[in-house]
Amino acid sequence: MADTYRELYNCVTSEVEAAMAFTRLAEGKDTRANDLVEERGYLEAYRCVLSFTYGRGLCPSGYEKSLPRWANRLDARAFIKDRHDIEKLGGGFTYPAQEDWPAGLDILGASRPLGLWYLGNLDTAHSPCVSLVGSRDCTDYGRRLARDFAYELAASGLTIVSGGALGIDSAAHEGALSVGTTIAVFANGLGCVYPTKNRQLFEAIADSGVLLSESPPEARPHRYRFLSRNRIIAALGLVTVVVEAPYRSGALSTAHHGLEIGRDVCAVPGSVFSPHSTGCHRLLREGAICVTSADEVVELLPEYVRASMAVPATLMAQPPEKNDPDGKSDAAGAYSLFDNPLAARVCEGLSRYRGCSVGEIAREVGLTPRETLSGLSVLENYGGVRNLGGRWLLNTEI
Repeated sequence: MADTYRELYNCVTSEVEAAMAFTRLAEGKDTRANDLVEERGYLEAYRCVLSFTYGRGLCPSGYEKSLPRWANRLDARAFIKDRHDIEKLGGGFTYPAQEDWPAGLDILGASRPLGLWYLGNLDTAHSPCVSLVGSRDCTDYGRRLARDFAYELAASGLTIVSGGALGIDSAAHEGALSVGTTIAVFANGLGCVYPTKNRQLFEAIADSGVLLSESPPEARPHRYRFLSRNRIIAALGLVTVVVEAPYRSGALSTAHHGLEIGRDVCAVPGSVFSPHSTGCHRLLREGAICVTSADEVVELLPEYVRASMAVPATLMAQPPEKNDPDGKSDAAGAYSLFDNPLAARVCEGLSRYRGCSVGEIAREVGLTPRETLSGLSVLENYGGVRNLGGRWLLNTEI
């Protein structure tokens, strides 16, 4: 018993190590943990938990229910492994009061994260951000809008924040990566890739933006962690946009967190017949702002942000889809695409075997990134290209 106490005491000897430990002791939104840290600092708060657990100190008033919960997670080996894991990943850690702490998270008050593990460039989280979220089970309509919104907003100098999930989140990250930076907020630790299909996407985000998590590196994804991390997505964005979501959706959780902290929340309308848009329509009834273009999102940003933006965020015009008499997409007749000179030119910069970024394609064929993305949208509508983690390939049947 005494040996265990000494081991736990000696393995955490600084504020930063204690802050790291607290991300394991307490789950997100644990306001009592934040209260104790605010009162005593991280190291003293950690030692308070330790002393109470091993009968060397009394429980401070008001924490009778919380300390036993944190005490159950005291684990010296796990604390040390967390520090080794983040070093091995090439990442870092920050906590409130540090210079690199994203100040926007302080709006969460006692619900702010106890600390953040990160992989990539943390400066990304200090730039003006827009949170863009939606359903995993999305339609082509939703995926296309998410990618276009994200592209236009990122091209204007904004950073896109989303949750790294399949569907709308992935499309938002991909659109932003085509021309700018993006932030993915994980519900699991940074050493646990979830969903695994997005491994390449996460690598691309870490290269130019940042991956964030309030959980230790090897923490597994659990439902309560998804719901908890949504408050971080909402707080990082000056505006939250829900592109497509069913009536019950994690994206609505993000939206409600945004409303709670006084952020503008927007929803993109869809067909009244589509179950994929019932959540957006629900938000609109509850007071969310209706938006149909990136320009309308920009209008909601503070004046100081709009004044510093690189270019207007005008959503590119999309070419009409060609349909056969039965109303089906003309995917089989792919060569009809070449009626569109822009699509034909973009196609020349693509390969069936090696994925290319929008920037690489643009340089190859002598177009701007905006023109290239417009051409890719035409090709994608006809099933002519695939997007894998922000890199584009020709479909083998074309």
